[in-house]
Amino acid sequence: MENLTKAEIIAIVGVLVAVFFGIIEILKKTNSKSKDISVTQKSGMLSKGKQSVKIKIEKDDQK
Repeated sequence: MENLTKAEIIAIVGVLVAVFFGIIEILKKTNSKSKDISVTQKSGMLSKGKQSVKIKIEKDDQK
């Protein structure tokens, strides 16, 4: 991680923010118990290689 440039750090933070907002939107729109989310950023101007984030969301409605 210490070898990352400022542009690469901004790209990684951008992917994480997109995942965060995507999770919020999915939780607002769905009533299912679980959901798998996968976000992939292919290599581009600000990144070196493919970056991906995989998240599994499970909702527990017990009160």
